[in-house]
Amino acid sequence: VPDIIVVVLLVVFAIVSGKVEEKAVEYIDVSQQTPQDYTVVINNPPREVRDPDRYREHFAPKFGDIAFITVAKDNGPLLKALAEKKVVEHAILQLEAKRLQAVEADRDFVTQDELTPWQVFLQKFGMFPTVQSLEDRKKLIEKRIEALCNRDYGARKVYITFNTEHAQRKCIRSMATGWIEEYL
Repeated sequence: VPDIIVVVLLVVFAIVSGKVEEKAVEYIDVSQQTPQDYTVVINNPPREVRDPDRYREHFAPKFGDIAFITVAKDNGPLLKALAEKKVVEHAILQLEAKRLQAVEADRDFVTQDELTPWQVFLQKFGMFPTVQSLEDRKKLIEKRIEALCNRDYGARKVYITFNTEHAQRKCIRSMATGWIEEYL
């Protein structure tokens, strides 16, 4: 009999502590407002619809005022190339600073013309960088960026942030699909 009483007390404690935790989580969530509380994400928008005003025309009359709309384009390769250019520019600045230090200290500083053929070959793998090799690499990246800028990037995701949490919830309820409809 004492074992049964202990088990019943443990079950009651587990249920009560679960309810207390739910209330605490809800209290914390309500007390901390974030943009996520007002935003709806469209994961698969039509690629050709990139104008935020078209989304505003569609969603605002149905669900309420919209604070802002962000259309994320599918331009990952362009962003990577821009980041790569920034890294190369930083490396050039570092090498220039090292060259100046070498000149001030009356030390040798290796230039592109002084590299051995083996070192020039290894430059293709990121070893033995020189200002000239980095400048050449920067020019290639800039050409790639120019080509990537001329592409037409479609919408990848759309973030619609409403002015009220109520409008966001209304939109989510209206747009939600069940798991069966999702796979049909």
